[in-house]
Amino acid sequence: MGAEGLVMGLDIAGRTGVAEGVPGSVPKLYSVPFVLEDDDSASECFGRAVRWAATRFKDNLPIGVWVEGVVPETALQGRTNFNASLIRVGLYAVLIGVARAKGIPIYPVNIGKYRKAFTGHGGLSGPEGKQLVFKQCKLLGWNPPDLDASDAGGVWFYGCGKCDSLYQQNLKF
Repeated sequence: MGAEGLVMGLDIAGRTGVAEGVPGSVPKLYSVPFVLEDDDSASECFGRAVRWAATRFKDNLPIGVWVEGVVPETALQGRTNFNASLIRVGLYAVLIGVARAKGIPIYPVNIGKYRKAFTGHGGLSGPEGKQLVFKQCKLLGWNPPDLDASDAGGVWFYGCGKCDSLYQQNLKF
């Protein structure tokens, strides 16, 4: 029926959303604040991210981590700054780097694809899309604590749906 083992979904940002659980279960949804108000530099958040990932991936390794894909810089022109871009891309590199170092496969997911699979609407972006994903999580009784955790839940749902097809193709996780 479903894949055996833990699946993780991540919505990587200054406050990173996390969803984890076995396919067919109710996922554990939470978020981790890597960027804090009083940080002097991006190195502070990268240190927190490495510490969290190294601790999280120490035991009970996921069979795969599905990650909301990074939005290209060209799509964000005029709506971001250098420091925000550095943090966004740096956190992505740190978190997937630690997972790969532990041998965990990473699967980037297009935002529109996972939202379409999870809500039936893939074309909504920004706050409207995030609210729709949050509402879907609530409807399923998942009770996400915030929008970041609910996005991770949508990514997790998409990843769980891909587990069966990966097994059928005899691909190694």
